[in-house]
Amino acid sequence: MGRSRQKKKKAPEAVAPLAHNTRSHGKQSSQEIAPRKSSEMEIVTVDFKSRLLSKLGPPKKERGGKRKMAIGNQSSGDDSKSKSAKKDASLLSPAPKESKEPEGRKGEESDNLETLTMPKSKRDKWLSLPLNSPDRFTSPKRSRGRDRKSEISVGGNLDTAKRKEDEDIRTADEFDIGTHGKINAVREGEKGESLAYNVKGVHQESMFSLKDPNSVLITLNHPQEFCFKGKCEISVVVGEVMVLGFKIKPGAAPYRMYSPDSSSLLLVKTAGDRENIDVINKTSIGVYKDSDALKKRTAAVKNFLKNEDSEILTGVLHEMTQQSVVLHFKQLDSLCCDYVSSISPFQNLFSPMPQSTTSDINLDIGVQIIHDRPPAVLEITENYEYVSEMWCSAIEGCHDPGPVVVLCGGKNMGKSTLGRYLVNSALNCCKEVCYLECDIGQSEFSLQGCVTLNSVTEPLLGPPFTHQQEPVCSTFVGCASPAEDPNHYVNCVKYVFNQYKSQFSTTPLIVNTMGWNKGLGLNLLVDVLRTVRPHFVVQLDSAKTQSKNLPPVTSNFVQATQGWTDMEAGTLPDEEVDDGLTEYSHKLTIIESANETQLDRKGRYSAPDTRAMATIAYLSRLHVPSSEHFVPINAHQPFMVSWRSVAVHVSGSMVPPSQVMHALNGSLVALCMVDQTLMLPPSDPELPRFLTSTPVCQCLGFGIIRGIDPVKKVFYIITPLSSAVLEKVNCLVKGSLDIPHQMLLKQKCPGPLPYVDSPRDGLGAGSVKPRQYLQRKKYSKSLLDNL
Repeated sequence: MGRSRQKKKKAPEAVAPLAHNTRSHGKQSSQEIAPRKSSEMEIVTVDFKSRLLSKLGPPKKERGGKRKMAIGNQSSGDDSKSKSAKKDASLLSPAPKESKEPEGRKGEESDNLETLTMPKSKRDKWLSLPLNSPDRFTSPKRSRGRDRKSEISVGGNLDTAKRKEDEDIRTADEFDIGTHGKINAVREGEKGESLAYNVKGVHQESMFSLKDPNSVLITLNHPQEFCFKGKCEISVVVGEVMVLGFKIKPGAAPYRMYSPDSSSLLLVKTAGDRENIDVINKTSIGVYKDSDALKKRTAAVKNFLKNEDSEILTGVLHEMTQQSVVLHFKQLDSLCCDYVSSISPFQNLFSPMPQSTTSDINLDIGVQIIHDRPPAVLEITENYEYVSEMWCSAIEGCHDPGPVVVLCGGKNMGKSTLGRYLVNSALNCCKEVCYLECDIGQSEFSLQGCVTLNSVTEPLLGPPFTHQQEPVCSTFVGCASPAEDPNHYVNCVKYVFNQYKSQFSTTPLIVNTMGWNKGLGLNLLVDVLRTVRPHFVVQLDSAKTQSKNLPPVTSNFVQATQGWTDMEAGTLPDEEVDDGLTEYSHKLTIIESANETQLDRKGRYSAPDTRAMATIAYLSRLHVPSSEHFVPINAHQPFMVSWRSVAVHVSGSMVPPSQVMHALNGSLVALCMVDQTLMLPPSDPELPRFLTSTPVCQCLGFGIIRGIDPVKKVFYIITPLSSAVLEKVNCLVKGSLDIPHQMLLKQKCPGPLPYVDSPRDGLGAGSVKPRQYLQRKKYSKSLLDNL
C-alpha cells in the first residue's frame, strides 16, 4: 500500500485477518485458529470498488481542480509521475454503518468502523478492506451514467445505501469500462500496464503445426485470453497461463482439459510473469531483444523445438515478445469422454460449434478455439477471486489444524464451480487439498447418492464426469435427496468427517453442501455446520431472486437454529462437547452468484442428464482402451458372487424378503463393506443375509446385477472394480440409483432386451407424470361443512 499524503485521522481498530495464523512479511506465525467470540465481527463484506481504487491510487488533478484518472494508454508516459501516484495511493474511506449519519458528519470518516487487513500472500499485495456491519451484502453492480449503489438487506427489509462522493472517491462513471464490462484497472506492480484482455488475438499466424500431427504450438501476447471447445493436453513452454484458478508454469507435465458443451467453456488467460514485469522495458514495437528474460525465453523455445524444422523455430521467434506465452496443445484420447459421447443425446459434447459463431481456427487435434467470447464461457468474477485470496491466505497461515471452508447457497448458485476454483487455487500453494461432498444429488467425484471424501492432488479442469476418482472414504446414502432418510444422511456426514479428522486433519478441507435452503434442508445444513465446525463459510446469494437465498448463516444463526438431529437450538454434537468445544464460531462471507451475472441461462442438459453422464463415465471403465468399438454392457464378463457370502438390502423402501431378489435383478447396486454384527442370519445358510436398516459403512464402488441364478444361488455382477477389491465386499445395497435410460434405450444390441423391449399396457406400465404446477380444485367452506 502506498502512503497517503492527506492529514491522518484516527485509525480504526484492526480486526484479525481472515486466517488467524497468517504470514507477515515472509515470517510464519505459530498462532492457531481458535473459535472466535460472539462479540467479534463475523461477516466479511466484499467492496471491490475500494480494492480497485486503492490499487489505482488517487485521481490525477489538472489545472482548475478537475480530476482525471490515468488508465491503460491514457498515461502521460512520465515514469516519475506514475511512481509518485503509486506511492500516494490512499485508502478508500470506510462505508458508513447502518445507523443514520448526522448532518455534521457527512463526508467524514467514521471512527467506530473496523478495517479488515488481509494478510500478504505470495502472489498479490492485498489492500485494506472495510469490514461493514450489515447482516447481508450484495456486491454492487456496474452501471453507466448513474451512481453506484449497494443494496443491503437488514431484517428482511431492503435499504439503499448510497456512498457520498468525497475528494478521494471516484464513481463508476470515471472508470474505463471495456468491451466486456471489465474495468481496465491498473494492477499493482505492473508498471501501469492496462490489463484489458484481448480475446480476438488468436490468429492462424500464431499457430504452428509440428511434426507430430497431434501437436500444435500457439503463441500469445500478455494480456490475452481465449476459450475453446473440446478436450486436449496443454503444457507451457514459456510464460504462464491461468485456467479456472490454476496457474500452469513451464516445465510442468501436460494437464488434461475438458471443455464440453454440457458446461461453460473453459477460459485460458495469460498470467504476468514476475520476472518479466520487473524488467519490462518495451520499445515502440513491443519488443526488447536485449532483455535477459527474452533470451531465456528464446533458449527455452529453441530447446523445445530442437527436433522441428528451422522454419517453425523462425516463425515462433518472430511472433515472440518479452511477455509472450507459448503453449503446446496435444490431442487427448479419453476413453471416458468417448464412451459418454457415443450415447445419445450426448454425441455433440465435444463436437465443433457452427462455423458462423467461431473463427477459422478449428484444430485437427480435437480443439476448437472460439474467436469471440460466447455467453457460455466460464469467467471468474471478482467475488471468486476475493474468496480465493482469502482461502489461500488461510492455507499459508494455518497448518494444524488445516483450514475448513463450507460452501452454501441455493440451487444453481455455482457452489460446485466455486469449489473447483478453490481446489485449483489451493493447489497453487499446497500439494494436497481434501474435498468433502455433502451434495448427494450432484457429486463432484463419484455417482449420486454418496457422501464422499477425496484427496485432490491434480487440478480440476473440466466438468465432474471428466475427473472421477477413487475416494478416501465414501458412504452410500441411497438416494439423490436426504428427505427420504435425513437421520441416515447426517450420520453419513459424521462418519466421513471423522475419517478426515483421523487421517487428514492438517490438510485444507472444502465442504460442498446441498442447495436445499428451506425447511428440512436448512435444518440439515445446520447439522453439517455443527459437525465440520468450519473456519470460514462462503454463502452464494442471488441478487434477482431473493427466495433462492439462505438467511445469513452467521455463527449466531447456527447456534440459535435447531438442526434435524439436534432438535434444540444451540446444541452441539456429543463428540464436540466431549472435546471441550462448547463454542461455535466461523467467519461468513456473502457474495453474489456468478450464475446471476453471466450464466443465467437454461442449458441443454438438466440435472438428471448430468447424473446420467456421471454414471456412464463410471461404467466406461469396463471397456478396454485399445478397442475400436464399444460393446454393450451385457457383453462384459461378470463376476460370480455367492448368495451366502453377502448381505442384501433395499434402502428407502419396505420390500418383503421374498421380493428382494426381484428388486435387485438388473439394477445398479452399491458394493459395500458392512460390519458383520449388523447382519441378520438367514433361515437357510444358502440364502443371503438381510439388514434391518441402511448401514453407515464404507462404499467401495458400484456394479450392475445383470442376472441371478436361483439354482446355483449366485449373483452375476458387472463392475469396474478389481477382484481384489471385490473380495472385501460383503453387502449389496439397492438405492434409488438406476441404470441411465440413455444406455438402456439407445444401446446397439442384436436381440431384445429384458425389461426394455416388451411394453405392456396396464396398471403400472408407465411412470406417473408429476403435475406440480396444476392447482388443486377448491371447494367453498359451506360445501365442505355439508359433507
